[in-house]
Amino acid sequence: MSAEDGSGGADEAPLPIAIVGGGIGGLVLALCLDQAYNHPEKDGAKSDRKTSNKLPIVVYESTSAYRPDAGGAIGLYANGLRVLRNLSARHPDLETLLDDVRDGGVDYLFRRWMRHDGTEVAVAREDELLEGGGDESLGSGYETPVPDAEGKRAATRHRGGAAGMMTSALGMAGGPAGFESGLNSLGIRRWKLQEVLFEACERAGITIHFNKRVSHVTTHKDLSTGANLTRLHFKDGTTASSSLLVGADGINSKVRNYVTNPLRSDEPDFVPEYTGVTCLMGCASVPRIRGICFPSSATTKCHACYYPTRLA
Repeated sequence: MSAEDGSGGADEAPLPIAIVGGGIGGLVLALCLDQAYNHPEKDGAKSDRKTSNKLPIVVYESTSAYRPDAGGAIGLYANGLRVLRNLSARHPDLETLLDDVRDGGVDYLFRRWMRHDGTEVAVAREDELLEGGGDESLGSGYETPVPDAEGKRAATRHRGGAAGMMTSALGMAGGPAGFESGLNSLGIRRWKLQEVLFEACERAGITIHFNKRVSHVTTHKDLSTGANLTRLHFKDGTTASSSLLVGADGINSKVRNYVTNPLRSDEPDFVPEYTGVTCLMGCASVPRIRGICFPSSATTKCHACYYPTRLA
């Protein structure tokens, strides 16, 4: 696939924004750019505009397909979930995005700290991380009896601490100002999150090309406008031009190599240097863990955390 060079004038389809890398970051960025450029809010209201001259957003992914059960898991917290919630509220094709992600994961109910031998030293409700208080209902999973005294104490504690307790005592609906619902932390398999985001991109009409591994990047001038354009060169011999290029292609990024050294093609690619820190991830089928756990290390050199996800 080769993209023809064009000026992107008023009567021509604009050159796309190209995102190299269809991982979680690349897919979320594509959705955000599509909402901002092609479905902008007007006076605070969601736009249902379907422009005839939309700005194309194209993602180039090096793998042949997204594979179920690939990779480990990821924890999503209020800052990341807020991005998905805003997309659900503002993009006409993504109303269920946040719900789809939440359905694919498992809420953290508690946050637990442990000694290296497994002895629990503290436990708190995970939703204490959210601003304000809110509905005292703990949601799915909290109804199951908690098998330890500290868990029971955390489950009955008012969300939002003293403010939440006062809200409940006064019989006030909702929680203190600033509380945001739907943002409780959760664990989700990486492949599942990627699947939900990919399906959202399909609904939004975002093009994703697979088997597109970049060999190098160059720039050239548009002959009619004089604008600088970026050209992607793929290992299959094809090229594509874009008005803006974003590199989301991971640790061995070809886009980063161009940004850090755009003029010299005779020098070797930038190679990341190992810092001595290793992260090991894995998934196991075990009795349900009621939240995220932080066991300490007897040596102080190793740290761990584990949390619940869904197998499918």
